[in-house]
Amino acid sequence: MNNKIINETTDKTSDETTDKTSDETTDKTSDEAGDKSIKESKDQYTCTICMKEDLNKDEIYYTNCGHEFCKPCLDDWFKRGNQSCPLCRSEIKYYKHNDEKYKLIIHKVENDERGQERVNQLHHINLNDLINRNLAVRNIVKANIRLRFYGFSMTFLLFYMINNYLYELQNINDLNNELKICNINNTHLQDSLNTCESNNHYLSIGYYVSMFNGELSRRCFYPLKFYNICFNK
Repeated sequence: MNNKIINETTDKTSDETTDKTSDETTDKTSDEAGDKSIKESKDQYTCTICMKEDLNKDEIYYTNCGHEFCKPCLDDWFKRGNQSCPLCRSEIKYYKHNDEKYKLIIHKVENDERGQERVNQLHHINLNDLINRNLAVRNIVKANIRLRFYGFSMTFLLFYMINNYLYELQNINDLNNELKICNINNTHLQDSLNTCESNNHYLSIGYYVSMFNGELSRRCFYPLKFYNICFNK
């Protein structure tokens, strides 16, 4: 800035030479200012954001305006979307660390919900247009719908068959239990029948006895059981 002011007060004969030199020096002004301030820094380094003192040289980063900060504070400053120096508020174009220059590139991401909704709507519209205009895509979408329908149908059929299988399995178990009960009852009936047959066989053995009631005489068969009762045998 001082060079431009001096040039305006000089004679017209020196305008041509000063214009050439001013154009060559303007591009180097910011770099020279940053380098000059870095060279004039103290041996002890302090972060002007967190105020941490006695930092090593490897822990210090310099902006193009010549101010020094520690790396964590500078990264946090950039993450908040700031592009200016925390001290002088000048635009940060680059920063230096160990004589290496790093150019600052910040990408802005729109987090507006309305903007996101507009993007989603545009994507939905573009997708519908793509489906309607492209025959191959439309066929793929139809095939996908059919596959989903078949998948849902097969799933429903599978659950239906599993339900019927469990129902029939329960019926089989109930029938087996009833069969066991019938077999037990049949065993009891068979035992009772055997008892009756043994009793009938016992009653078929006996004696013929002649009986007279004063008028008639008959020859009658007495089973052995009653015969023994009658004669106390």
